Amino acid sequence: MKTIDARINSLVLNKILKEDADKNVTELLAGSLSKVQIEYLAKAMTEDNFEFLTEGCYFKILWDEREFGGTTNLDQLHDMGLYLDGYVYGQVTTSDDWNSEFNPYHNKMKCSLFIHDDDKKLVQMECTVSSYKLTKINKKNIKHFNYGADIT
Repeated sequence: MKTIDARINSLVLNKILKEDADKNVTELLAGSLSKVQIEYLAKAMTEDNFEFLTEGCYFKILWDEREFGGTTNLDQLHDMGLYLDGYVYGQVTTSDDWNSEFNPYHNKMKCSLFIHDDDKKLVQMECTVSSYKLTKINKKNIKHFNYGADIT
């Protein structure tokens, strides 16, 4: 019997694969892909201007106090040009896999999140984040860097 995740994966994969796809292949993929990998696939399928992440690219991500924690003051980040409409910014360092080369398809990325320290100075917090949570953006879309300040 398929797990609930495998059943959900099957529904998603049936939208991607051709009607005449081998049912065993579909079932194998459905049982092998993790929930995070399926979420990444769904993002690639549904986001109009989806772009794969690249090493060193900039991104935005919804702020999650539980995930990023710390004493970050969002009003201060907004004033610094590093927070807008629920999103904070950062830069991809590398993929979080065992390979020595960057893998743009990996489901997790090592990143530097742009936040501030206790003295309200910009710092980079190292973190590992699911790729589907990151939206690739251009550096010029980060208001902070339009002020002439640059730490990267």
